[in-house]
Amino acid sequence: MKYLRTLAILICLLFILGCAIAPQPEVEKKRGNPFSLSVAVPPKVSLSIGSTKIEKKQPAYIDMDEETFKEFLNIDIEGLSLLEGIWYNDKKTITIGIRKSRNKGKYFAFILESTDPDSRQGELLAEFTETRYNHVFSTEYYWENKSAVITKSHISGKGKLDLTIFLLTLDKESVNFIKKYPITYQ
Repeated sequence: MKYLRTLAILICLLFILGCAIAPQPEVEKKRGNPFSLSVAVPPKVSLSIGSTKIEKKQPAYIDMDEETFKEFLNIDIEGLSLLEGIWYNDKKTITIGIRKSRNKGKYFAFILESTDPDSRQGELLAEFTETRYNHVFSTEYYWENKSAVITKSHISGKGKLDLTIFLLTLDKESVNFIKKYPITYQ
């Protein structure tokens, strides 16, 4: 019965996502994880100025609210990485969802909820790539104008997890997120 309920929720999600996402999500069966949600990375144009690389991407959208994403995470909660889940920024103006991509070692973050008029639900906020260092990620962070900056992120903390996206080299304040769900103690 639980499997049928999960399957029904997933079918509804696929219908909703199929109608509202660009590019289309891909759902695949995997051993140990019955379903996986991923977003194909849209084409991009790169510009390098000195050591800073700026990229302009076609926007990707994932039209999913927090409760729906939480149900999606619950399908394989034991198999989630430390980065995957629901996070909110320290100013409590934005809530994001982070999920594994289909590509090994890659994750994407999208906006679940925002009070910022320049950000809207479903927009891609960042893409993370694992590095050889534990809890350190190479990160593409997207500005309000949808241009990307290449930087790094780090997960730290005991009792509560903090994700910091470092933007100090660009004379911007770093972005800090606190993990909301699932609560994982390191």
